[in-house]
Amino acid sequence: MSSHQPPGDKPPIDAYFRFLNISQTIRQEGALAGVDAVDQRLLEFVGASEHRGERLSVTGAMAFKAAGAPATVYRRLQRLRERGWIEVCPCQDDPRAKLVTLSASAHDYFAQLAAALRLADQNGAPD
Repeated sequence: MSSHQPPGDKPPIDAYFRFLNISQTIRQEGALAGVDAVDQRLLEFVGASEHRGERLSVTGAMAFKAAGAPATVYRRLQRLRERGWIEVCPCQDDPRAKLVTLSASAHDYFAQLAAALRLADQNGAPD
């Protein structure tokens, strides 16, 4: 325990590891169980772009180098779409472009993770 930590309080790092444990359970028990780590990162990239209010095109998503080469990212996007995690819709401003957004299922998944983060941040949250 840190000398700056009041007696009985858990250090902030404990909340982080509680969150990891809870989020891992959510991932394993939910529909995301069949999605690999790279697909998860791509889904998070789509979600973060959407959260920032950015319009993410398929071409823009394919530039996400952490998910692989553009052709690989495209296949991963197709897989996420088939599993119901993202939606691909035509862009109203440019009919040639397609936009990638989170599906309702993905929004629910991220809401569960947010709840897990709040739970983990509470003192006395289960490990």
